[in-house]
Amino acid sequence: MQDAGLHELANVRVLPYANREELLRLYQVARVYFLPSLVEGMPNSLCEGMLCGCIPVATRVGGVSEVLGTLGFQVTFGDVEGTNTALGSALEAPATEGGQMRSRILDFFPLARREREIMQVVTEVLS
Repeated sequence: MQDAGLHELANVRVLPYANREELLRLYQVARVYFLPSLVEGMPNSLCEGMLCGCIPVATRVGGVSEVLGTLGFQVTFGDVEGTNTALGSALEAPATEGGQMRSRILDFFPLARREREIMQVVTEVLS
């Protein structure tokens, strides 16, 4: 299927820009969230996918390890075979693992913690 920026191959779809509401719906129906980054800070999109119960597969860069902890699948950028294996494992993971992903983000990155740490940085910069 090819249509206005939409490409589909087996169970992979590359979609055009989605607004927040549409993006939330896509996260909620996805089984796996794949983040194939070469460079990454603290990946908000990975956290968003996990909050919606997606099983994460991400390259081992930036803050990915901190976000995932021992959950999900981390791969080396450029390792096609390892990435294929991780994606297959994520697709075969029990649906119950999605709840663990959501809990990880809620437990380790609550909104109150993020607000507190941002305020600390702002206060230090302004001091």
